[in-house]
Amino acid sequence: MVPPSEDRNATDDAIDVPSAERTAETQPAGELAEGRGDVRTGLITRMGLIDVPVQFEARDGLAIFEGDIILGTVEELENGVTAAAESARDFTVGLHAGVTPGTVVDVVPQEDGAALPAGAVVVPGANFRWPLGRIPFETNANLTQAARDALNRAVDHWHQRTRLSFRARRAGDPAWLTCQDSTECSSAVGRQGGQQTVNLSANCGFGATVHELGHAVGLWHEQSREDRDQFVRVNWANIQAGKAHNFDQHISDGDDVGGYDYGSIMHYGATAFGIVDPDGRTRVTLEALRSLPPGVIMGQRAGLSVGDRAAVAVMYPSLYPDPRNAWVGRFLPGVANSLLYYAPAQQVWYLGTTTGGALTFTQVGDTSGFGNLDDGRPIWVGDFTGNGSTDVMFYYPGDDNWWLGEMSGGRLQWRLVGNTAGFGHAINDGRPFWVGDFTGNGSTDVMFYYPGDDNWWLGEMSGGQLRWRFVGNTRGFGHAINDGRPFWVGDFTGNGSTDVMFYYPGDDNWWLGTMSAGGLGWSLVGNTRGFGHRINDGRPFWVGDFTGNGSTDVMFYYPGDDNWWLGEMSGGQLRWRFVGNTRGFGHAINDGRPFWVGDFTGNGSTDVMFYYPGDDNWWLGRMDSGSLTWNLAGNTRGFGHAIYDGRPYWIGDFTGDGKADVLFHYRGDLNWWRGALGSGQFAWTLAATW
Repeated sequence: MVPPSEDRNATDDAIDVPSAERTAETQPAGELAEGRGDVRTGLITRMGLIDVPVQFEARDGLAIFEGDIILGTVEELENGVTAAAESARDFTVGLHAGVTPGTVVDVVPQEDGAALPAGAVVVPGANFRWPLGRIPFETNANLTQAARDALNRAVDHWHQRTRLSFRARRAGDPAWLTCQDSTECSSAVGRQGGQQTVNLSANCGFGATVHELGHAVGLWHEQSREDRDQFVRVNWANIQAGKAHNFDQHISDGDDVGGYDYGSIMHYGATAFGIVDPDGRTRVTLEALRSLPPGVIMGQRAGLSVGDRAAVAVMYPSLYPDPRNAWVGRFLPGVANSLLYYAPAQQVWYLGTTTGGALTFTQVGDTSGFGNLDDGRPIWVGDFTGNGSTDVMFYYPGDDNWWLGEMSGGRLQWRLVGNTAGFGHAINDGRPFWVGDFTGNGSTDVMFYYPGDDNWWLGEMSGGQLRWRFVGNTRGFGHAINDGRPFWVGDFTGNGSTDVMFYYPGDDNWWLGTMSAGGLGWSLVGNTRGFGHRINDGRPFWVGDFTGNGSTDVMFYYPGDDNWWLGEMSGGQLRWRFVGNTRGFGHAINDGRPFWVGDFTGNGSTDVMFYYPGDDNWWLGRMDSGSLTWNLAGNTRGFGHAIYDGRPYWIGDFTGDGKADVLFHYRGDLNWWRGALGSGQFAWTLAATW
């Protein structure tokens, strides 16, 4: 049951929900369920716990914890006490054969260090998450129309505010929710396996239904966090008799996520389970120890808070934007880059565009009709049609079909453009693929190499189809060259077409493959034995037009001596020269800190940027008079320390000013930050909260 709030209204900033959902609601009659059950004690061996005694309320055969959390049946929890006594008798003290079900027991290892039996292994917390963020559900025929309406609104709200997907139950689903009529509002926490019920009375309303679905997703009550005593005071004397157990702290399967959130929809209201005085006033049971942020109401039921949504993002990280499911490109006409993101649970596509400095995401497509794209199939972006805008292409190994997605009329339109079953099935078998304008005709092609026969194949869009042709074989100078040696693609010759370059550590030779007369011709362009053998030893390499002459160069850094080397094509050879040393402001900087390359200054040449989590400094390296010159370009300590903590980053000209920007997303608060270089320093803008 969901405790009430004194005021269910909230400001836009505090709750961040659509205006249609910012309305006060009638208090659900089933929220408090006054005096309906008796308090008992049982053992729970789930959610990361081993036979932990817990108090619950026995109601209609269910064990209810903290008012509205279903732990299981009363029989299951009370049987746990007896089972613990039988299995641990020889291993623990404090347990006896005559223990009565419901009695608090003491599970204490003997002094010799003997532990509980190996059979008392708990299910890992990850098993309580819904795979791929997809939550099957069904409604019982007895569910009232009021509860159905509230459920539909609540599901829509979860879809709008998170990347989770509540979908209709299908035959074969191993776990699902059954939403049924009840006199109360209650749910289990997380995925339990098989059928699990969500009890929804006709009076639960939108807010309480969102709250109960939050439990099913995996959220506990906010005020039951381990650190809650730093933020709220429980006035035990003001709690109704027999209801104090509802303020126990959580028995969850994970740590607290993020900061304490007074505005969470999972938080009790200030008078939850409070004694009602003769004058009709309800006593305060939860007292905030700190000033609430402006507009925040403790116990609101208007919608998910940013903190709630961020907690979901932490629990289900693969559903949120990441370089594996979000790509930078010019998907719309114009010069600015946008970010195309595929939401795997909902199977929809969003396009993030920048207008007036703000990043706005709009749904632009849906691929649920012909396949789920989060199964490992490869996805590429490029101007495959040659019309000046970026497209999306993917290959499905199951049927060897190739699909092309193009932006048209503000939507991502998909069409079947080819099939490779004719010369190889399931070619997504580890062979390398590259995309680039290998033919120099202004459109992006696909190239792959097959180690089994050393053949190279090129796929080009022609007549609306992806046409494949054999372009070469490298058996003559090396078999199975997909052996870990590095490959790069770029316009190394400066002729306007994309080339392939690789280095072989065995002999330090560098080979360049260029398209000529319809074939991929290979030439030996250099050897680096003179200043380092087997340089493919973990040192970082980058490619870009670092000199600004219109051709792609190769740059690497060696942690052993902090030297930086630049390789440029000249006279058909890759010429190497020493361009700098970074020992003066940091030794062995290849220590995990992130590096990016892009034209951050807008002068037409590629720069190198890195961030050091130790001091939050950002350094920019630019080629100047033949040397790589470094400048301190900024510090991000002001809005976050050690921000290289797994959050994703993207590089692109998102504002259309001709300079590369840095964009990152922090799942802890769902904020998007964009950094742009101006007057030699990086300035950061809060681009979105999404």
